[in-house]
Amino acid sequence: MKERIKEIRTDAGLNQYEFAEKIGIGASTVTNYEKGSRNPSNAVLQNICRIFHVSKEWLVNGTGPKYIEQSVLFTELLSAVDDSDDQFIRAFIETYLELDKASRDVLEYTVMKLSSKMKK
Repeated sequence: MKERIKEIRTDAGLNQYEFAEKIGIGASTVTNYEKGSRNPSNAVLQNICRIFHVSKEWLVNGTGPKYIEQSVLFTELLSAVDDSDDQFIRAFIETYLELDKASRDVLEYTVMKLSSKMKK
């Protein structure tokens, strides 16, 4: 798996620090993954697959296609939410889908503004 993690990172044109930042871990952890001295948790694997649109089967086992189509990724995400017992996420998605375009735009603007303030 160590080679495949490095391959995803280099395919994305990122150094270890940038890659680590995108998936929410430390750069030294990426170094350990790429050296094979440490294996990523399931949560880290999920983040890599979601962010870089990589097949988990390929990342973990080296089999199947490397990348998955956006629509397949979205379908898998919705399936995971549907199977989840997280009522907040389910209610949030259902509510979002019921919004008109203007309301969705307002929500997007609000989330982006909040996100930028949280980074400061």
